[in-house]
Amino acid sequence: FLFGCFALYAALKVALPLATTFFSEYNAPIAQNLWSLSSYLSFVITLAFSLLLGSQLVGLFFLLVHFGVFSYLQLVKHRKVAIFGSFILGALLTPPD
Repeated sequence: FLFGCFALYAALKVALPLATTFFSEYNAPIAQNLWSLSSYLSFVITLAFSLLLGSQLVGLFFLLVHFGVFSYLQLVKHRKVAIFGSFILGALLTPPD
């Protein structure tokens, strides 16, 4: 629960202003930004949900190590495989241009 509260705060106070500033300045030389309320709310909800999910995974792994499902040494041993797998999963889930 604490991770989720922190992630929601980080999404709304840190990540959201940085992301909106980046996207508004990225498109400024080319054209005018025409954001609708529905697209902005969809962006905010997606950003908050992804940060909440990422923070809950930290707590999940903490509990799995605490209850003995995984050991710390197993996580260290398979770190490279997990990083490689996350890149592959990210490439598969990212929509094409």
